Amino acid sequence: MASHQLLIDDFCRAAVHGTLPPVHAWNAARWTIPGLLAHKSLLLDGEPQIVPDCGEPPQE
Repeated sequence: MASHQLLIDDFCRAAVHGTLPPVHAWNAARWTIPGLLAHKSLLLDGEPQIVPDCGEPPQE
């Protein structure tokens, strides 16, 4: 089974129950933004970049 089916199942269950799926926008941002800023830092000769705090997801 590919991961796509599991992600869709998680999403549908969360929608039905009114909760956040395990992989949600806040987690995705926390995993993606540091890598994007690391690349930007590389392009700027190692200039440090500030990683923003995306905050907490809404309470379930």
